[in-house]
Amino acid sequence: MPLDLSFEGAEHDVMTELLERDESLASLAASHAAGGRLVFVGGEAGVGKTALVRAFAARARGRTLYGGCENLATPAPLAPFVDIAGQTGGAFAERLSVGADPRFVARGFLEQITASTSVILEDVHWVDQATLDALRVIGRRIDETEGLVLATYRDDEVERDHPLRVVLGELASEPGVSRLTVPRLSLDAVRELAEPSGADAVAIHGLTGGNAFYVTEVLASGAQTLPATVRDAVLARAATLARDGRRLLDLVALVPGAAEHWLLEAVAPESFEHVDECLASGMLREDGAAVAFRHELARLAIESTVPVRRRRALHAALLRGLGTPPAGQPDVSRLAHHAEEAGDTSAVLEHAATAARLASDSGAHLEAAAQYARVLRHAIGLPAASRAALLDAYAQEAQVTGSYAEAIEARQERRSPSTEHSGIAWRRVERCRDSRFRTSTQVGTRRPRQRAGLRSSCSRRSL
Repeated sequence: MPLDLSFEGAEHDVMTELLERDESLASLAASHAAGGRLVFVGGEAGVGKTALVRAFAARARGRTLYGGCENLATPAPLAPFVDIAGQTGGAFAERLSVGADPRFVARGFLEQITASTSVILEDVHWVDQATLDALRVIGRRIDETEGLVLATYRDDEVERDHPLRVVLGELASEPGVSRLTVPRLSLDAVRELAEPSGADAVAIHGLTGGNAFYVTEVLASGAQTLPATVRDAVLARAATLARDGRRLLDLVALVPGAAEHWLLEAVAPESFEHVDECLASGMLREDGAAVAFRHELARLAIESTVPVRRRRALHAALLRGLGTPPAGQPDVSRLAHHAEEAGDTSAVLEHAATAARLASDSGAHLEAAAQYARVLRHAIGLPAASRAALLDAYAQEAQVTGSYAEAIEARQERRSPSTEHSGIAWRRVERCRDSRFRTSTQVGTRRPRQRAGLRSSCSRRSL
């Protein structure tokens, strides 16, 4: 998927730098020093949980044991403890070899933990029932040891009835159990990572929401296209949903910003019944009476996979739904966007022209220029006088926003009736639209003057 976000990809050592984790590392070090602690380390997928606990292990003295849960259709019983037994051998491995029950395994595990031992259990949101029972025992008895156990989990996938959520609640009051949430990267951290490549940190932070995995993958790729690693990670999560849940993701992905509940119910009532599933998966988040993707990159990844015919049909359905809101007047800028994506020329001419005039009247000249450019893309069949008026209006808005080259070119086309109707001035806007990125997602290293020209041509919401 082309992104038009060209910049020099970051070097690997820059990408692996651990930023804004000093406080979390200090908290883990304190738990290690105190001894007898089980710390559940939570955070959304890709936020950097594994990087944090492994950075801690690299700094900690003594032995570190690793075990993990796998995302299997049928989880293997006691999988993380089987991993650990392979590292320890001895009596603990013998306990597991005879098919011991979780309580027996947990006690043997606790015997392995000393002041010089740290244990990392990865991805316990995929935990099996036997391992959950073992964690219950470990949590209640961990303060009798001197070691440290870190258990990572995706908190955006652990909904209220998830088995791990129950265990977290049961252990909340245990003296040896605590939680640590790994936050997203701030804009300052993204600036530090982006600085060597000269990329636009504000745009990258807006795209990724500060998710460490997304940030590093965008920077490493040079953003010529949506990174395949990001797309595949998003699609893998979406694949776990039921068919109608995936179809709902497709629909939400075609709505810039947030999709209102009433709109989704109107367009796809059967799919909307699966909204709770999409929220529980961590793909979507609630936004008042609407839902939205947690990250713009995730939305783009899903959008890129919607087949062309289905995409146009969904945009047409969204156009109809937005035309009859439950209260107030339709948002003509949104109507213009979905009309264009649906290939409905007459609707584009109607709604984009209205949106342009309203934007200009309210002083939103960037949006006005973008909407006039949209009309011009579809003005092939208009009378010459109508096209001339549109070119005049576009030139005026471009001039107000400082895009003087585009304004001059539009006026030149206005004075030259023989000029091909798809003029240079607003072809630039077409290229901007085809990148499927709004103004806030322009990440490249263009000079300020060049950026101003793009901003004048790209609607923040509707392109």
